Amino acid sequence: MKTRTFLLILCIVVYNSMFFSKAYAEIKGVKPSEACDLFIDSGLSTSGWKIYYDYVCGCSSEHEQSISEAPLMGILSYSVEGTCKSIRRLKLSFDIECSHCDDKLIAELQDAARVLIEAITEKLAPTKILTAIAEKKNLSIKIGETIVTVKRTDWTKTTDKETVDGYQIAVTIE
Repeated sequence: MKTRTFLLILCIVVYNSMFFSKAYAEIKGVKPSEACDLFIDSGLSTSGWKIYYDYVCGCSSEHEQSISEAPLMGILSYSVEGTCKSIRRLKLSFDIECSHCDDKLIAELQDAARVLIEAITEKLAPTKILTAIAEKKNLSIKIGETIVTVKRTDWTKTTDKETVDGYQIAVTIE
């Protein structure tokens, strides 16, 4: 009877850990405050490392308009999430709603992603990641213990005057 009870409890614990909890790896070697300040020189500053609730902390930038010739053509944002003492995810994203300015915006995102990846992993940014950004394709690769993901998400914004199609390219490091 004790063996059955033990096995039942073990199965419940394993099931719950597989389906109801997320395990996050800590990104080592970078302090939260350093991660928040990575893009200050580029004009993409964050509000600093803050406690959001309980043990969840992070920082995020204001959405920075990348190209000023036309409103809302490309908007760059950056965020860092973690516990109060460590980082578990960094995300750099670009929302693009201008097809004729793609190349310039994508080149900006590639440069920013290169800086971020090299600062966090202390290795050169893989060509595969930079190519995935350029080709606007999804890709996930492992660099040491770190996973770098490029993800494209298409979106539509509708206002009273118009409907605009665009997409977001996000580079996430976990």
